[in-house]
Amino acid sequence: ERIPRIIHQTYINNQIPEKWLPAYRSCQQVHNDSSWTHVLWTDDTARNLIEESYPWFLPTYDSYPYAIQRVDAIRYFVIYHFGGFYLDLDIGCRKTLEPFQQFDAIFPKTQPFGVSNDMMAALKGHVFFKQLITELKGHSYRVGTKYPTVMWSTGPVFVTQQLANFLRTKQNQSNAAVPTSSSIDGTVRVIPHELYASAKYSFFTHHPGSSWHGWDVQVISFL
Repeated sequence: ERIPRIIHQTYINNQIPEKWLPAYRSCQQVHNDSSWTHVLWTDDTARNLIEESYPWFLPTYDSYPYAIQRVDAIRYFVIYHFGGFYLDLDIGCRKTLEPFQQFDAIFPKTQPFGVSNDMMAALKGHVFFKQLITELKGHSYRVGTKYPTVMWSTGPVFVTQQLANFLRTKQNQSNAAVPTSSSIDGTVRVIPHELYASAKYSFFTHHPGSSWHGWDVQVISFL
């Protein structure tokens, strides 16, 4: 095993909304032995981690105009700091996550391209997560309305772009062949969409989420 048996999740406080309790409880039930640790990060405990261990990032963290940006950011910091798995509260567990522990880091492939940040995992101190937390500060700018700002500054587009940069650097260093989407040079693995989607053989279930999306995502989706 490489990735620690820790499941990190986040919410404003300890009072998880009823609509997400089935997903939350499913992960606790599937991973119910003492070898697994479940951590629910609240707004207060998340900020405390930044303040105590990463004070250089606190001004950026506090200055984000949207709360979801802090929710995005803290997930990269907790995985870098402790290692383990991160799951959004609207993602449930159909099977144990143990098979993923053999890898150094994982992200789910999304459609039509890129990776998501609603489920991910890595070793403590993983080099790609170090890149993520380091690059956040330089991407804290607005991109029009809320949705594109979040996506490009802290969200999945940010992660996808950083992963592309990471791979490019690795490839230049090793002069290796272009890696495949399923296995990326032994340090980051992008799991197939089928193992992440709501299929009977996937590891996860998906419940209503995206609570931060506003009118602008509807416009962008239409375009």
